[in-house]
Amino acid sequence: MTSVSNIAGAWRALCHDPVGVLWPAAAMLSLQAVGALALQRILHSGRLDALLTVFLATSLIRILLGAPLRARMLKAGARSMGLDTNDRWIALLGVHLIVGPLQLGLATGSVILGTGIAAGIAAHGLPTLATLAWFLGWLGGTLAALVIRAIFAYAPLEVLLRGCSAIQALRRSAIRGPVDTLAAALLVGFGDLAVLLGALTCGAGALPGYPISDLALLDRWRRGRTS
Repeated sequence: MTSVSNIAGAWRALCHDPVGVLWPAAAMLSLQAVGALALQRILHSGRLDALLTVFLATSLIRILLGAPLRARMLKAGARSMGLDTNDRWIALLGVHLIVGPLQLGLATGSVILGTGIAAGIAAHGLPTLATLAWFLGWLGGTLAALVIRAIFAYAPLEVLLRGCSAIQALRRSAIRGPVDTLAAALLVGFGDLAVLLGALTCGAGALPGYPISDLALLDRWRRGRTS
């Protein structure tokens, strides 16, 4: 029930300052869309040799530009909740530069492992089992990325609200315990689901769901501090 109340708190913060929250969220969402479009065009052109380069370039741009935008979005949300933040987006960039590659590496490793196992099974004439192995590889990659995001979900808040360095913020987030990590995973997953459903029903519908998980985590952090 706490997670539900945190989502309600996030929605109130969004409604209190929709412009302040949504314009940086829209910019971050646009960066992701541009990156996905670039990768799609590379795939359609058949230039697979450039795929890795384009992927790494778009990921780096998203990380570099995403830090100040995310700081601005969280600052607007914190102001709506009566919290003060600082402008330490460089430290937030440090968090992104650590968490992003870690999450990507684990997810990619799981996908590669699943694909390799699937190829070996398919070579023995078992296509159904090979498809299952490939699916499990992708599922494992998705779950690995979610776990990493949940463990370090509070790190941006520790940077912007406590003034911690990137390493300190990551450590403080990681030691919050299994209860907070599970709650963070639920809130992060809910935000992803809201964006996905919004994108499927109406492209613009993804925008309101994009900042929800960050704002819900902010609400949970605020309640934990004042409890």
